[in-house]
Amino acid sequence: MLPSCATSPYRMDDRYFQWIRQRRAESMTAYILFQRDATNNQQALDRYSERADSTFAGHDVQVLVDYGTHEVLEGPPIEGVVVLRFPDASAAKDWYLSEQYQEAVQDRFQGATYRAVLVDGADAGVRTAWSTLH
Repeated sequence: MLPSCATSPYRMDDRYFQWIRQRRAESMTAYILFQRDATNNQQALDRYSERADSTFAGHDVQVLVDYGTHEVLEGPPIEGVVVLRFPDASAAKDWYLSEQYQEAVQDRFQGATYRAVLVDGADAGVRTAWSTLH
């Protein structure tokens, strides 16, 4: 439910923005996107692939995309994409910075050039609130 200060774009005040910040802090799904740009060492990448899944144990993570068919719409070609979903950014960082993953990721660093990005999702409550104003 939107606060009354957000029911009209002419009546917004700081309460609306405080409400948005609170909603984001409460339950903002987070995603880690891995983009593989180029493979440098297939053996190292194979070692990483063998170890990566076991690093999920004890973490609330869901694999949404795992090197499926892709089409680059903008920018240079890439080799693949992985998208992981976490309950929030803290959970994502807990997994990424875990000792088990940090050991495994060394093989990924040797095996390929990647980009890894942590991004907050547009959870339904916040997205609905934003859409209501436009």
